[in-house]
Amino acid sequence: MRLLLSLVLSVGLSAAALAQGTLSGTVTDAASGEPLAGVNVYLQGTTLGAATDADGMYSIPALRPGNYIAVVAFVGYVTAEIPTVVSDGANTLDVALDERLFEGEEVVVSGTLTPEKLTDTPATIEVISAEDIQYTPAYSPGELIARQKGVDYFRAGIATTAFNVRGFNSNFNAKNLQVTDGRYSTLVATGLPFGPLDPTAAEDIQRQEIVLGPNGALFGPNAHNGLINTITKDPRRSLGTTLNIKGGNQSTFAAGLRHAQILDANTAVKVNVEYFRAEEFDFVDSVYIDRQAPRGGGVDFPGNADEQGFSLREGYPEYQLNRDVEFVKGGVGLYYTPARDVDLILSYNGSNSTYLSPTNVGRNQIIDWRIHVLQAQLVTPRFFAQFYSTFSATEDTYAIDQRTKNFYIFQDATVATLGAQGLSPEQIDAVLQSEATQTELARLSLGNEALFVDKSRRLNAEAQYRDTFGAVNVVAGVQWQRDLANSDGSYLLDAGSQPGFNADGDQLFTLDEFIKIDQVGGYGQVSLDAGRLGITGAFRYDYHEIYDTNFLPKIGLTFDAGIGTFRATYGRGIAAPTILNLYGKLFGGLILGNSDGFTLAALDENGNFVVDGDGNLVDGATVDPQTVEKQQTFEVGFKGQVVPRRLFVDVNGYYNISEDFLSPLTVLGVATRRGDTPIDEVQPLFGVYNGLVASYINFGEFQTYGADLGLTLLLTNDLSATVNYSFFDLLFDEDDLENNDFNGDGVVNEFDHLVNAPNNKASFALNYNGPRFFGTVFARWVEEYNYFSSFQIASETYADDNGDGVPDTSYRGVAIREGVPGADSFNYGPLGGFVQLDLGVGFKVTSEVQLSAGVTNVFDEDVREFTAAPPTGRLFSAGVRVNVPGTGR
Repeated sequence: MRLLLSLVLSVGLSAAALAQGTLSGTVTDAASGEPLAGVNVYLQGTTLGAATDADGMYSIPALRPGNYIAVVAFVGYVTAEIPTVVSDGANTLDVALDERLFEGEEVVVSGTLTPEKLTDTPATIEVISAEDIQYTPAYSPGELIARQKGVDYFRAGIATTAFNVRGFNSNFNAKNLQVTDGRYSTLVATGLPFGPLDPTAAEDIQRQEIVLGPNGALFGPNAHNGLINTITKDPRRSLGTTLNIKGGNQSTFAAGLRHAQILDANTAVKVNVEYFRAEEFDFVDSVYIDRQAPRGGGVDFPGNADEQGFSLREGYPEYQLNRDVEFVKGGVGLYYTPARDVDLILSYNGSNSTYLSPTNVGRNQIIDWRIHVLQAQLVTPRFFAQFYSTFSATEDTYAIDQRTKNFYIFQDATVATLGAQGLSPEQIDAVLQSEATQTELARLSLGNEALFVDKSRRLNAEAQYRDTFGAVNVVAGVQWQRDLANSDGSYLLDAGSQPGFNADGDQLFTLDEFIKIDQVGGYGQVSLDAGRLGITGAFRYDYHEIYDTNFLPKIGLTFDAGIGTFRATYGRGIAAPTILNLYGKLFGGLILGNSDGFTLAALDENGNFVVDGDGNLVDGATVDPQTVEKQQTFEVGFKGQVVPRRLFVDVNGYYNISEDFLSPLTVLGVATRRGDTPIDEVQPLFGVYNGLVASYINFGEFQTYGADLGLTLLLTNDLSATVNYSFFDLLFDEDDLENNDFNGDGVVNEFDHLVNAPNNKASFALNYNGPRFFGTVFARWVEEYNYFSSFQIASETYADDNGDGVPDTSYRGVAIREGVPGADSFNYGPLGGFVQLDLGVGFKVTSEVQLSAGVTNVFDEDVREFTAAPPTGRLFSAGVRVNVPGTGR
């Protein structure tokens, strides 16, 4: 009897274990009843799922009976979450999805680190969705940033698109933060956003959330005046294979491939790769200007003579200019679910990039710059942890500006020493590239080869807890970061530094292998949902080895008025000096980082150097080490559907108080010491510069203010129109010479506070997305404005009030005139001052095949958006996108 009972129980338990069900059905458009292909259906908290076929049908087999939540998601439709009971055998779930979301109904996470409707978040956030990316004919999602209000977007040639928020732009801007899947996407040594170096493929982007204003309380230092948060696709929600191919003028060709698949009941995987090549616009930046001895054969510029009477036929082609553009990027992600609502995510992303990049001192030739990112995440409903490592590597990148100057300086020197024409360009090339060059002439003229080597890496770890207690949501976390910067001595004060030799031939200093900097931060947030009133308070506390501690609070109030939400926020943000700012060593030490301060040579009342009895320079004024820039922001706004599902309004106004501004690169003068170290021990080409140093400082107390307005009108279910307008301006105390006279000329003016942004800009977009056709018309107006960034200038001619034929105002010692050389670079005139029209059109051949074409800058206007970069010409593109839905496992 016992044996029989055991046998019955064993069979019963085995049958229960083997009991399986199948969930299947059809997904249709709620309005038309048409089946939808490529819809992702998955069971929340698991890796179980499938995608619909051409008839809108799906099937998820081998399910253990129980209660599930079925999530049905498709681009352009409202995601449905449906409680579902699965029993043994066949189970049917048919779903009708509502049409695409209207503006303001999107769910975002960047405002409070918790999912919430865009209208409810206490921050100004712009959203670029996967649908936006899918239906744009542009080569890069970065093009879509230009369509967002409050953003200072620029294009510096074909490859380089970037953005800044609310003024103070620069050719070397690290004051906005780029985050991808919770990790910092910034370079280790320069602190710059990855930008074109970003290894994230366009087809793998689920959405990008652009936060305007400081968000450092949650995301950390340098979420100072803006944040772009990129969220990639979960393979369980984006099954299938997508191939995207585009091409156009300027020899452009782009191809992207992405595949996502569920491997088994616990595992899903995605793989993506992207390739892009082009030829940069034909543009020669005039970086070498010999006022005293023009040789002829250079590039003609407008006008015949400068104020000293020298010929302006003095611009020469950039040396070793390569206009080839090439990007290769790709990644793989493994999603493992050991238990319901528990995910372990492992990912790798990498890129290899070659292109031209503008900087404060001319263009850099980026050659084979590689980025590698390894990331591991543990995700549960209440706990999140991650560890990731970022690697940056290049061996052959160089500064074209400096190499060009070296080339012609050396050529001039050979003329002086050898007579006639001196060495030929081919002979000079051989000397420049020869490791055996030992002559004094070559050492002085060519010792500064302007090579950038990077072997840096960064380690990051984070742990976060979040929970809900009634109407109160709590988020708390801690982050750790270790920067390990190594330039092999090419542009940082690290171990690879070629110490050079002093006047007596003695070898100079050595340092550790890496510049190692640790920092740790803790953050917390409490949100209260009190009916129509929402209250959010957040804080962050950071400790950094160099600039010590900082506390960043943020508070936001929201009020649901029915037609929309009013909000008021206060926040503090900081912009932190980069490793380059602190430990840079560029161009033979002409540029040195300011981690320890400087002592300048003393000057007498006539401006002459003071020397002691031995003829040595006497110490004079000191320059403080660079520290963080601080900003407080007060902001009010409203966003909502003032006419339900018809008219969306988003408007904000803000007022910023800034202090200890991080300066652009500036010439300090002749230094005797860097910190406690004599300057000749840290400046390899001391024999050339004799202590002349350019570096970075803090200065200023000023205020900025502005407003952004966005209106979106849904004309039909398929056609919408959007108008954006932004205003920005600056206030400063002209009488506060102590804080605001950055350049030390005894006057406080626009050359002390380099806003580098237009006061006004606006855009208009008309978007159509129908059953078969889609298209866009986009127009952007940017007001003309003057731009000054370290050695770069783009300005109108300043007034000549005294009537001597020369403008009264100068920049870096040269009168400001459009169309003539400045002190270090050619002044081609102001930026902006254009209206750019872009067009795009597409056709959905089937549910799986899409054709598209587009034109950027339809009328081929002279669109100048940045210095040391070509004007943006007309760009054509045409392509095909094929999306084959996945079948699950």
